[in-house]
Amino acid sequence: MRNNFNDKLKKLDIDFNKMCALCQNSLDVTLKALSGDVLNVETGDELKQLKSTIEEQCVNMLLEESPVASDFRVIMATLLMIADLNRIAAQSSRINKLAKLFKEEGITVNDTGLDKLGESAIEMFRDSMKAVVDNDGALAAKVINSDNSVDDSFADVKHKIAKLIVKIPESGELLIDLVLIAKYYERIGDHSVNVARLVNYKINGIEA
Repeated sequence: MRNNFNDKLKKLDIDFNKMCALCQNSLDVTLKALSGDVLNVETGDELKQLKSTIEEQCVNMLLEESPVASDFRVIMATLLMIADLNRIAAQSSRINKLAKLFKEEGITVNDTGLDKLGESAIEMFRDSMKAVVDNDGALAAKVINSDNSVDDSFADVKHKIAKLIVKIPESGELLIDLVLIAKYYERIGDHSVNVARLVNYKINGIEA
């Protein structure tokens, strides 16, 4: 019985890692898109299917296997993490769509600090995923502690974009959409923090 349960846990881990990889690819594309290299990356259907598959696996294991405390935490943490991954993927998709519009209109993100904000948010995501894989509480703590820095970068980007709107008011509507992209990155950082907190839950049953 235990071997069968271990096989289910391994399959859950494989599918979770696939979902992480899709999110990572989508996020990496956002930075290229902001620099003008807009790529068509459609992962929405695959992500939805993986999310549905993982949810079904988690629920079935909870109902059928009566997992011990440590396994219960793994299953519950995974179930909660995929909700954050799904939102991160959705925000990445919105960034890419807006970046395509900016390219068509000749709007660049130069001197807005948006690229730096994006890099910081994506680094938080990468670290949160590594913390999950390695059960690394220290790295999870680093992600959580990075949240204030990303919030500060978000505030800086808004300030710089406000100056640009004054300078080129005819592009004001599009520049406001740049603030929206900044907000998406700030939210990606928030979701990464959620994942990091769940790493601590998975390890010791307590969210940091």
